[in-house]
Amino acid sequence: AALLVPFGVGATAVHVLAGTGETEGDAGEESIEYSRACLSWTLHYAGALLSFSGAMHWGMALAEFGVPRRSDYMALYYLSRYSAPVVFVFFGWLGSVLSTAEPQDATRWLIAGYTGMLSYDYLLKAFY
Repeated sequence: AALLVPFGVGATAVHVLAGTGETEGDAGEESIEYSRACLSWTLHYAGALLSFSGAMHWGMALAEFGVPRRSDYMALYYLSRYSAPVVFVFFGWLGSVLSTAEPQDATRWLIAGYTGMLSYDYLLKAFY
């Protein structure tokens, strides 16, 4: 739960710093710039968490390599266990890179990564 606090603070700060948008001049431009920076930082944090989660899944898969499970579907098991976490790491990196230039695309990539990670966890639960 403590890892989710920066998401809440970042989402709140983006809207608070943006203000109502009615302010004109340097003060309005400056608050919008702070809002964009805060959005970028929040997306970087989300990308780092997704990359870390993918790396943790990969590490747990390598830990099980010493004592493999017995199943008729071991080829699918190994394919999903060792290749899928790399995809989530790349999704996190891509979201982090796009956070400054294209925040909407970065958000879409990160949501797709987190949805894929959740689906991956449900799929792997079927093997246990």
